[in-house]
Amino acid sequence: MNVTSLRIPLLALVSLSLIGLLHAKGRETQRDPVNAYKFLSLAEEKGVMEAAQTRNLIAFKMTSEQIDEAQRLAGEWAPIAENSND
Repeated sequence: MNVTSLRIPLLALVSLSLIGLLHAKGRETQRDPVNAYKFLSLAEEKGVMEAAQTRNLIAFKMTSEQIDEAQRLAGEWAPIAENSND
């Protein structure tokens, strides 16, 4: 998927990645690998491939339960992100 072909503005895609990084590093919020994984997954689904690389690095330090929770949360957010331009 090409970022330029998406309905979501580029700024929103960058924001998803940035929010994920903030949660991963504990900047401006508490360190939270579950939310980091969630936001980086959402960015990756929309074509930000660098987000997938970072998410995969974070996943190495997560339990399978944390990853399952992050994937569930990302699934709940996906329809919201999809409809953000409607």
